[in-house]
Amino acid sequence: MDNQKIIELSNITVKYGEKVAISNINLDIEQGEFIGVIGPNGSGKTTLLKLILGLLKPASGRIKIFGKQGRLIGRLRSKIGYIPQNPEIDRYFPIKVIDVAMMGRYAKYGFFRNPGKEDKKIVIESLEKVGMKDYIFTPFGQLSSGQQQRVSVARVLAQQPEMFLLDEPTANIDMGTQDVIINLITEIHKTQNITTFYVAHEINLLTQYLDRIICLNQSIFKVGPPKEVLNEEVLRDLYKVNVTMFPHKGHYFFLVG
Repeated sequence: MDNQKIIELSNITVKYGEKVAISNINLDIEQGEFIGVIGPNGSGKTTLLKLILGLLKPASGRIKIFGKQGRLIGRLRSKIGYIPQNPEIDRYFPIKVIDVAMMGRYAKYGFFRNPGKEDKKIVIESLEKVGMKDYIFTPFGQLSSGQQQRVSVARVLAQQPEMFLLDEPTANIDMGTQDVIINLITEIHKTQNITTFYVAHEINLLTQYLDRIICLNQSIFKVGPPKEVLNEEVLRDLYKVNVTMFPHKGHYFFLVG
């Protein structure tokens, strides 16, 4: 991992009207890091992602993405692959799997450029990597939620981004598919050295892969390597519930509540 900083947040505060969503955020993320973000509902996790995407402006503080700041951040979205919690496509909208995955190429080059043979090749390869090549012409709305999320990963792969932003991508899907999605993301991170920023609800699935984890509750409560940050005391104070920690094969698992 080199020392190039691709995210720099200095004294960031974001508000919705008069309501403070996140405050006094100071954070640097280097190229190739795998970062996890955890925190209770309403702690500002999605707000932090939208800030990095350039969809929100801070009320105060300075943000730099890929060394750029201000209005230039919005122009960098083609470098950022974003996977939301649930794909925002109407299940009755007549769009096929290959068309959803092709959106990744539009995100890279714009909607006014017709996709060529190389674009189609990249899209099909991306669908193959996530196990969805056989569903190319299937209506997206007919897929299960887990299959839809696999296609979302393929869309981001087709974009060929330099950074992943993932907003609880395994929420509301079965445990088997959760494992598939996480394995896909960690393999992509490892083989392509893509900086990965993963907002997680289920921390037990991720701790063994992360370089650092951010405990967020409007401000940064704690940040560091999982073995240094994740313990019963920190998680109890973060979530305000009882937490029990279980060691297993060199890793720690947590039961919250």
